Amino acid sequence: MNRIVVWCWPKDPSLVPIETLEKSGEVEVVAWFSRGKKKTQLTKHFAYQPELLLEEMKAHPPSKNAIPDIPEGELAVEFQHFHDLYSRVNYSKGQDYFQHLNLFHLYYQYFTSMLTEGKVDTVIFFSAPHAGPDMILYRAAKRLGVRT
Repeated sequence: MNRIVVWCWPKDPSLVPIETLEKSGEVEVVAWFSRGKKKTQLTKHFAYQPELLLEEMKAHPPSKNAIPDIPEGELAVEFQHFHDLYSRVNYSKGQDYFQHLNLFHLYYQYFTSMLTEGKVDTVIFFSAPHAGPDMILYRAAKRLGVRT
């Protein structure tokens, strides 16, 4: 059985196949980030309200090895990409560079831990990662060899 994480923004009829696969037992959804009801997290809230991330991390602390060994230069490039994406939205107004740096590391820990501890096989995105946290989920999956 494939263990998957789903990240989608819109309410989309293409969710139906995943729901069908889940009901049939062909996939197990480890986490589902969506605007729809009955999912793990509401995408927009989780992406733009860091307190939800902190609550989730408090309830399910990431493992001590939640950050893979990433060369500093590559990590700096990934942070700059996150910072560029995240700082363009209204939710980040009033947050400074160091708050974004902290969020970057927290999201990376959270997603890396979710992917490794959840033994995730595949991460499915319904649009190209473009908000910041979804880009980190994508990068973490790629670093860990998880299909996207």
